[in-house]
This record gives sequence, C-alpha cells and structure tokens, in this order.
Amino acid sequence: MACNGYTAHPLRLGDEASDSDTAPETPTSTETSTETSTETEPSAPDTAPDTGDSTHVDTTPEPLPRIVAVANLHGDLNAARQALTTAQVLDENDQWIGDDTIVVQLGDILDYGTEELALIDFLLSVRQAAQAAGGDVVLLWGNHEFMAVQGNFRYLTEANCAAYRDHPLLDTDQAPLADLSDPDCRMRGAALLPGGPVARLLATFPVALVLGDLVFVHGGILLAHLEQPLSAHNAEIAAWARGELFAPHDAVHDMLWDRTYSDNKVAALSDEVCDELQAVLDSIGARTMVVAHSRFEHINAACHGAVWRIDTGLASYFSGHMEVLEIDNGTFSVLYAP
Repeated sequence: MACNGYTAHPLRLGDEASDSDTAPETPTSTETSTETSTETEPSAPDTAPDTGDSTHVDTTPEPLPRIVAVANLHGDLNAARQALTTAQVLDENDQWIGDDTIVVQLGDILDYGTEELALIDFLLSVRQAAQAAGGDVVLLWGNHEFMAVQGNFRYLTEANCAAYRDHPLLDTDQAPLADLSDPDCRMRGAALLPGGPVARLLATFPVALVLGDLVFVHGGILLAHLEQPLSAHNAEIAAWARGELFAPHDAVHDMLWDRTYSDNKVAALSDEVCDELQAVLDSIGARTMVVAHSRFEHINAACHGAVWRIDTGLASYFSGHMEVLEIDNGTFSVLYAP
C-alpha cells in the first residue's frame, strides 16, 4: 500500500471488552503533545558512507510522516469529529488541516451507536480530503466488523438499524437474517453479510497495517498468527467480505479478538507476554505495536513501550476519555481533547 510517497510494507497492510479499567503500566503524558516515549534509534547519516563503490545505493529508510492512531468509534459521528480535531487534522468546519499526517483508525466503527452509515461516509470524505493534501486515513477491521459480516448481531439494536431503512433494496431473506424481526435490521444485516455493499467496503480495510517500524491491529498479533504472512490474512478477509471465500483463516478472527497485550485486568504484563510480543515484532520487522479492543482509563504503553493500548472508550456509549495517540518522528504522545 502506498500512502502518498512512502510504502507501507506490502500489505503487511497486510467476548466484548470489559468495562473494568486498570491503572496503566506506563504513565501517559499530562498535556497535549507532551512526549511520553522517546525510544528512538540514532538518526541515520545524511549521506551514504564512502565505500569506494560508485554504484552504492543509499538504503536509509524514508522517514514516516506524522501518524495519529484513533480507537473504537462505535457509530458515534460526534466522537469521530472530536477525535480528529483533537488529533489536529480537522478544523471546526471539518476541513482537513493535517497536511501529510496519516490517521489510522483501529476498527470497531460499527455497533452501539446509531450513526454507522453517517460515520462511514464521514471517514471516507475525510480520507479523500487527506489524500488530496498528501495525507491519508486508513481504516482497519475490528472485531465488531467481523461479527457483522459473520452474521453475529448480538450488539444490534433497532435504533442502530434505522439508518438502513432507505438503503437500496437487498436480499433480506438470507438464512443468517432469519432471527431478525425488525425490517431495518434485516436490511442492515443484508448490507453487511459477505458480498453486501457495506461488506464490500470493509473488504478494502486491512486487518493489520505495517508502517515503517510500527504495526497496527485491533486486537493483537501472536507468533501463532504468523504461520502465514499478514498480507495473506488481509487478502483472505477481503475475499471473505466480498463473498468469494467461505471463511478466513482462524488467525484473522483471533487477531481481532486477542487481548494478550491489552489485558486490562492486570497491573502489568508478564515477562512471558512481553517476550512473545518482542518475538512477533522481530518477525514482522517492527519495533512497536499499537492495539485497541480493551478499554483503559487512559492511553498507555506496556512492555517498555513495545505496545501501546489506545482504547479509552471515546464513543459516547462508553463515556470514556477523548484521547488519541500521536507518533511523530519516533516520539509517542497522548493528545487530549481541549
């Protein structure tokens, strides 16, 4: 995937969360844009060393632009606006001011809230504006998108379905929809089942995204998930959502649901978990993983900064803190709503 002048390594683009909050292992910043981690490698020299070989090619990695990670939005259009203004990429008139910033939204845009379709339209319009300015907005799968395509509607409400009332006529007689009595919910279900129009849109989202030495995923990636490359997982979930594959590999499901690195019931992750995380990062060629899925009171890091957990329940359904994670020139900062 190319994002405006740099390459995100080849599509290496690839239980619902507990309400309990646990004190973060690593303190977060207390002010907008305050640096919270500066674990960066020494900067590369401006020019390649003189090897006496006139054909030497400088392989210094291209610097990443500023990146902002946003967690679960769950059908809440206002939360999306607040998150993007907090990220300093939108102004009060919803105009893009983020230049070449890349926003990574870590999934779970569906369920709970009542503005799913409006939220999707909004994010796609922001992406278009961002790309025109040299930036980007990348939307990832979450476990709630997976459940919807799978035909698991346990978090569905009639209020959530109302927006689909005027959706173009779809086949609402499919077997997975048999238990849905509300006609709007049957329409919503049909739009999201494999091959449906919203599912086909989700097919363009990756499960995991690698940008430079960063990897983003909704749940988490374990060594067991790397029996095939992340690009294969991304291709599988896309084919499934388009209706071309019966089901993706179990690892795809597991990466969206796993809480190994975002366990909010423990004060600190064990050495064994951190060792697993480091082995995964080494295998991918990354230094830091960013995850969502489990809610914490504040964005925080674990395993000495090898993983950042960014889900603070910012959607109104959860009434959490409005926070986003900024990664700029190797520095991780928590940005808070003014």
